[in-house]
Amino acid sequence: MERGLHHLIIESDSLQIMKTLHESSSDMSTIGHIVEDSKAVLLMITGVLVAHTRHQANVLLMV
Repeated sequence: MERGLHHLIIESDSLQIMKTLHESSSDMSTIGHIVEDSKAVLLMITGVLVAHTRHQANVLLMV
């Protein structure tokens, strides 16, 4: 990746988005091109974790 991103954690309270990013099949929805571009970028990042989190646990974490 151009910026050297690695060991990235992506969390969202949208279960549908997280499931879609984990699917290997192509997304044919109206935003499918965005989903497919996102999947392609995620494949270029070493050590990426895409996870669903409950809305109640959705807080900013400063590391």
